[in-house]
Amino acid sequence: MIKKTIHIMMGLPGSGKTTYVEEHTTLKPNHRVISLDNEYYGKRDPINYAAQHAVDYLEVISTDPRCSIDDIWIDGLILSYEDITKLVDKIIYEMSKTSTESWLVFNDDLISVTINIHQYECNRENCLHNDINRYNNGERQLASNISIENTPYVVLDKNQIESLCKTCLESSENEEMHLKYIKFNLEYELLQVKKCGTWELYYKSKGT
Repeated sequence: MIKKTIHIMMGLPGSGKTTYVEEHTTLKPNHRVISLDNEYYGKRDPINYAAQHAVDYLEVISTDPRCSIDDIWIDGLILSYEDITKLVDKIIYEMSKTSTESWLVFNDDLISVTINIHQYECNRENCLHNDINRYNNGERQLASNISIENTPYVVLDKNQIESLCKTCLESSENEEMHLKYIKFNLEYELLQVKKCGTWELYYKSKGT
């Protein structure tokens, strides 16, 4: 079985999402990062954009024996249960639109896709502290204090996580979805928002 992972970051600005991605991908060539930052200021729907690009990468991974990408990271403002549900549903839907039988031409094997949600706690105080520091040291052109203070954000509860797990597990059993060669599953972790100093933020951003 071919195993691939789609990592989805959830958290307020300043929580540490991008730093987390950098720490887990630096010096690791077998990954792709889909950054949604610019999509929020453009005309595209960032969630549709993320899902389509993730599936594009998976299709290349699964049909080209020369491709060795193991992890896809989605880094952006995924802030609610509605957002993450839409993204997971869209990834599964986009996958179902592809002719999955052709993916077995090279691999002749099942494809296991783990959707791994990394969610940060709701700690607005620490997020504001980190955002001010990264703005002052030039990491960001715009401060995000208004969004941090006012954007609704709640950590997923047990029932919501179980519902997302059920969606993933049942997708392969739905004959109309044409996903009999692909098995989805879901993992979840809750992360703490650390208050970082200017020096620490600067050097983490440089990947040192």
